[in-house]
Amino acid sequence: MKIKSAAFIIVLIFIVCFFPACSRKQTGKNRAPSRTEARPEKVIELQSKAKKVYKNKSGFWEAELEEGQVMVLIPAGEFTMGSIKGLADEKPVHKVYLDEYWLAKYPVTVAQFRRFADETGYVTDAEKGLGSWQFWKGDWVVRLDGNWRNPYFAQGDEHPVVSVSWNDASAYCLWLSKKTGLGIKLPTEAQWEKGARGEDERMYPWGNEIPDGTKANYADINFWKKYGDVRQPDISIDDGYTETSPAGSYPAGSSPYGLLDMAGNVWEWCFDVYNENYYAVSPYKNPLGPADSGRPDQERVNRGGGSWTDRSGFINPEGGHNLRSAARTGDEQNSSDDHMGFRICSD
Repeated sequence: MKIKSAAFIIVLIFIVCFFPACSRKQTGKNRAPSRTEARPEKVIELQSKAKKVYKNKSGFWEAELEEGQVMVLIPAGEFTMGSIKGLADEKPVHKVYLDEYWLAKYPVTVAQFRRFADETGYVTDAEKGLGSWQFWKGDWVVRLDGNWRNPYFAQGDEHPVVSVSWNDASAYCLWLSKKTGLGIKLPTEAQWEKGARGEDERMYPWGNEIPDGTKANYADINFWKKYGDVRQPDISIDDGYTETSPAGSYPAGSSPYGLLDMAGNVWEWCFDVYNENYYAVSPYKNPLGPADSGRPDQERVNRGGGSWTDRSGFINPEGGHNLRSAARTGDEQNSSDDHMGFRICSD
């Protein structure tokens, strides 16, 4: 009897200790992976076409492409688009749902655009005779010799390319799509805005704190020394640059996903046709903007939270040029200027 009792106890101990362990192992196999373990389908797809795939400091997937671009995976979900305190074209404030997508961590640089132009022999709209809008003597004027090679100020290879049109940016995306085997395009303005401000309705990529010269490149004391008061620069600020700055120069200005230069430096072309009243009719899921008219001079959306020519914008939004993430405007798609660049997207 004692032997049987001892055997029973041994069996009971085995059941108690072994089966929970099995259960834990099985549960571990079937449970949804955590954010730190997850390797979404889009990450797996990109692994064979990227030099490196990893989590960034903000906890989101990054992929380094062979051509030098760094892409960040923006997760699917809803965010609030627009601003109650902004201009009329930022209203009505509305909810938008976006599927996950990759958005470039930095704007396209001079060196990256040069490689495209050198490999293809591409000639930009400005170089075809349209010229480019350049900031001169306190105003913008079209200079026929102004273009991405000659923006009338010094730029290094790591500065964002400027004086390129929407057509030029789209041509670059098509070339890069063929080079990488990925569907590269310009981001929609909804994709751009979510990447800039996340899901918590923040005013700037870094939050709601007033820009202070450590988070973005905008019209400051350096701008004032060269161009004067015409843009009402913030002369109490020294951000270190007069015109463009090298991409990624302000890590303190990072967006929630780890994207940089989403405020200041340059405005950026987006995919959408621009219509100031579009928000009133925008669909809830993956909006693409108004229908394409096919006209070569139709306006396309500009986003960017301002540029090196704009003041911080925290006082009021008048003029539409400021650093707020909800700020938007439009420009003819064959036009270019010295404070307009672009970044790439893949969805």
